Amino acid sequence: MAEPASKGKIIEAAWTLLTEVGFGQFSMRKLAKEVGITASTLYWHFSSKEAIFTVMADDVCGEALNAFMAASTWQEQLVSDGLVFADTLRKRPYSADLLFTIPPITEHFLKVNERFLKTIDDLSLADSEKFIIVNIYLDYILTFERDRQVRQHVFDSKEFQDVQPNGDLITQTPVLKRMYGQGIFDRMDRDSTLKWSLETLVKGFEQRQK
Repeated sequence: MAEPASKGKIIEAAWTLLTEVGFGQFSMRKLAKEVGITASTLYWHFSSKEAIFTVMADDVCGEALNAFMAASTWQEQLVSDGLVFADTLRKRPYSADLLFTIPPITEHFLKVNERFLKTIDDLSLADSEKFIIVNIYLDYILTFERDRQVRQHVFDSKEFQDVQPNGDLITQTPVLKRMYGQGIFDRMDRDSTLKWSLETLVKGFEQRQK
């Protein structure tokens, strides 16, 4: 006899399905099939796809909270936490898309934001400016990881393997041509790039103090 469906089992299957089909192709019908239950049973546990995405996104934030480590300065803390948060997202394909989609009101998502806000709370800035800083910081990390996922999909896809920049366009963009020749485009999704970017953001935040 098959094991009864539980919310935990459904969420586990949802991660498997999301990894296989991607964010845009995810559906309740496909998830019900993945779990081995009827759609009506699935809807008994979760009222919508968005409800499932909300739980999944909050789980990712919970995993990040458990992985964060203490640093000696607020600057080091923001960079360290940013790298940990990005690494957590990377382990859960399409989780950055989830966090862009759901309202930021779940328990662990709020605690992640609270941690970042506490890190910079002693800065000589207005509360509105601190809130903007955390939004800029989080948006960059989420965008970086989503772009990384897209680039990986493009590089792995046979449809794009033979696609090369137009020769005429390259001659009209000499700076881009130089950078393309140096392989910079291929290094944009590296951890070293993310670390440099976060350090640059933090330096900018520091200079905004009154």
